[in-house]
Amino acid sequence: MPNTTTTTTNPTNPDERGGVRAPEVYDGTPSKFRLFKQQVRLYLAVHADRFSTDISKILFTLSYIRGSTAEEWAGSLAEDYIDGRATTTWAAFWATLEGRFIDKNAEERARAKLEQFTQGNRTANEYFLEFSLMTTNAGIDMKKTDQFPYLRSIINRNMNSALIDKLYMSDALPTDMEGYVKKLEALDAIWRMREEDRKMRNAQRRGFNITRAGDSQGGWDRAPGQVPMDVDRNRAKKQAAWTPEQAQLAREGKCFLCKERGHRRPDCPKRAATSATMAMPARGWNHAQFREVSIDDDKKISQVDPDEEGF
Repeated sequence: MPNTTTTTTNPTNPDERGGVRAPEVYDGTPSKFRLFKQQVRLYLAVHADRFSTDISKILFTLSYIRGSTAEEWAGSLAEDYIDGRATTTWAAFWATLEGRFIDKNAEERARAKLEQFTQGNRTANEYFLEFSLMTTNAGIDMKKTDQFPYLRSIINRNMNSALIDKLYMSDALPTDMEGYVKKLEALDAIWRMREEDRKMRNAQRRGFNITRAGDSQGGWDRAPGQVPMDVDRNRAKKQAAWTPEQAQLAREGKCFLCKERGHRRPDCPKRAATSATMAMPARGWNHAQFREVSIDDDKKISQVDPDEEGF
């Protein structure tokens, strides 16, 4: 006996072609209307061979409008189409649905929000993602050429002025919305790369190295082979180095001046005797008194730094 079982497709499950689901049931809520419209148009585009006439598309769409007064209205309109009392095009049918279910006040609020939406710190790509969603909520089709001048004026006013200036300095301005968006996104990406390179270059001039965003190691590091900063060099100069002889005397606990144990150079008796001979403090030499110092003492004293710490 031949198999007479027929296979039916549940419209709520993915279709075999393109994995496109049937539209969700629409209950007449204004905020859900545009999503419902997108779902219907996508499904019918995939199944164009099954819905080749306007009346078949219209009846399919009305069958998904259910719930309270919306279902009653859709059922009455469907009967008018079936009986031939209503004849219209597919485009005119959507105009009828929009007049019935769209909240015009909500669209006006969305349009006002769109006109005040600025780029700020967003990248151009981030800006246009949000911009596109706002145009949908405002009932604006970005693909329509008649909307381009209006949308362009919003973009020119609300995106970063330097970016818009750069666009107008280019050879040819895009003449449609798609080209306008792509051009601004490209210019914005180039500008941000240039800014990152400039920051790295300035950091290296100051004696530091900064890694690019996204590298495995971030933050500031001294660049390899860099000469120490002046402040480090000056600090090293303040630390006077001992001579090998002084280092040996320090290890043995001996005075730098007389080379005897038991005291340091500032307390050295030899230094006190020298001061008495000169009849003046160790500092503040004058030409006459300098002659009173013996040649041997002069050689010893000249080897010592009065301000140097040590024995």
